[in-house]
Amino acid sequence: MNSEKKPITARELLAKGWELTEQSLILLGLPFPHEIEFQVDGAKTFRVTRVAELDELAKAIGAIDEDLARLIKGAPALIFSNSDVEKLRQEKAALIELHKRARRSGCSGSTTVIEALFPDIPVKKKTASEKAEIEQYLAIRKEAGLKIDPETAEVDWDYGLDLDPYGVCDEWELPKELHQVGRQRWARSPGSDIWVHFDDLPAAVEEKIWAMHRSRIAFPAGLEAMPAIVGEDINFPF
Repeated sequence: MNSEKKPITARELLAKGWELTEQSLILLGLPFPHEIEFQVDGAKTFRVTRVAELDELAKAIGAIDEDLARLIKGAPALIFSNSDVEKLRQEKAALIELHKRARRSGCSGSTTVIEALFPDIPVKKKTASEKAEIEQYLAIRKEAGLKIDPETAEVDWDYGLDLDPYGVCDEWELPKELHQVGRQRWARSPGSDIWVHFDDLPAAVEEKIWAMHRSRIAFPAGLEAMPAIVGEDINFPF
């Protein structure tokens, strides 16, 4: 029998390293930030922390600072719904510690947090052409969504990742801690092979399709044939 162990991959190394980073911050009594928020051109922006750029991490620290100043003056926060000043201070301390560790590598501000934390681990990311192909793929679906007539639309549903219903993200854009599965709803024009996610439909079209087809795509539609299990609790990803 071959007892050789399969070599660990770069992605697995980074996953383990990120887990250790999380544990070390928790040991310091700091809440671990899986995502960050800040503003770009006045709009609230969300990033997964480990794949955010160092400059974005710095912006998130600045955003907390600005909201803390507002809350202390009695004004509402602009970025964070949490109005607990002490909790925001803890989140800021966690981001500062993470930023300090990442900057030790001397990487530029455009380097992702996880790359800066573990600069000696090579990893393959999407090329510019791959990114362009995905952008085109998504743009085609958004355009198709504008042409869907709610009166004649065909609908369907399946289970998929809430933050990546089309399945185009890799581990860099959507790490496992954000793999929340939910019921994804789709629509298309008759005869078309392009299914459009409800989030990519104009709001008025989505509302009308939902009103017309709710019985087919809302929970528990599609699960009627499942046998009842007595004495057990089942958690469905709605």
